[in-house]
Amino acid sequence: MLRGCATLVAVLGLAGLGVPQRLQTPSYLIGPCWVIHVIDGDSIEVRLPDGTRDIVRYVGIDAPDEGHPLFELTQARNTELVQGAEVWLEVEPQEGGFLRDRDGRLPSWVFAETLQTAPVQGVLVREGLAMVDVREVVDRELAAGCFPVRYADSLLEAQRQAALARRGLWGLPPFCPEADFLVAGIKHWGYVEEVYLINRGGKAIELSAGWMLMDETAHAKWVAGGESRNLIPFQGAFAGGCTLPPGGVLVIRTGPGIPESERKALQGCGTRLVILNWGRYRIWNTEGDTAYLYGPDGELICSFRYPWQGRSP
Repeated sequence: MLRGCATLVAVLGLAGLGVPQRLQTPSYLIGPCWVIHVIDGDSIEVRLPDGTRDIVRYVGIDAPDEGHPLFELTQARNTELVQGAEVWLEVEPQEGGFLRDRDGRLPSWVFAETLQTAPVQGVLVREGLAMVDVREVVDRELAAGCFPVRYADSLLEAQRQAALARRGLWGLPPFCPEADFLVAGIKHWGYVEEVYLINRGGKAIELSAGWMLMDETAHAKWVAGGESRNLIPFQGAFAGGCTLPPGGVLVIRTGPGIPESERKALQGCGTRLVILNWGRYRIWNTEGDTAYLYGPDGELICSFRYPWQGRSP
């Protein structure tokens, strides 16, 4: 199988695929491979350069499962992107071979011949046909170039674009299609976590009003009348007034990677990128969590859950 075609695997920087220099890290690339079957929105069967076949699972995203309203649409779009195409697979080496998931599939960043500047995953996320899903990230020291998060920043940006335009999944009830202010993604790994809230309405949002953001733990305590450091009260955080204009993104950063001198610091009020460095404590669980956003009137505006489809035991 894959081990048998080791001579066809090159250790390369991604410049060979047209990826910008800032993203270069040593990588194992297998290719060219040919897509012989699209299984669903995030997995394909390929023929490797030595003629053997393998099942590939797209890293970093999760597309709708069979039975979901958008399953067939996502599968069809994935087919348009890669069926019969020449692709390159970026995989993670392990001793004696390459990383496999528990189902024996080959987790890969997939680059199609016509999409060599970004993985196929980004197209599906940008069109609202998949969600960012970084799995099994337990090392808090993960660098930006590590395999499971290598392109996560670009995927999160693509997800914000999809949410702003209410594309695909973002037009369905679980993703608060009627809300103008909502959570559009969470970076839950590393020494600095980030949660992204967007204003997709037609008016500026006053952040110093009584908005509240909290995780599952804080929500359970708050509902029971208790307190938690995982609850962020906007009235205090944005005291004095701070607006987020239409199309703007609010980034709330937490974690020990924020320098002490920058904690509670706020920048960008009135611009399309407002950043709040909240504090040194981590809030978001790597294995899954839910963000709850409450409005000034105390009503739940929207919740954002990851992983969005859950994971089988």
